[in-house]
Amino acid sequence: MKPKDLFGIIVRTVGLLILLLSIIYTFYGFSIASRPPEKWRNSPSQYFILSAGLCATALYFLRGAPALVNFAYPQKKHSPNTDTFDNIDTCS
Repeated sequence: MKPKDLFGIIVRTVGLLILLLSIIYTFYGFSIASRPPEKWRNSPSQYFILSAGLCATALYFLRGAPALVNFAYPQKKHSPNTDTFDNIDTCS
């Protein structure tokens, strides 16, 4: 397994944890919304907005976060001129 593949698995695992946190915030928002408004310490919409942002981030991470993985492990550029025969002297 290459380091890039391992990093991709770690990114997806973090995405799964972020998705779990998003679900928790959604349920917490519903539990606040089910109370009478006089007992609200925070607005439930705060939790729903946070949950939506976390869900979007989690889905990006679960898809592999290609921009993040390519930034961490850039692809080597392949030059056809320097493939082989770099140190061979030509006959004159």
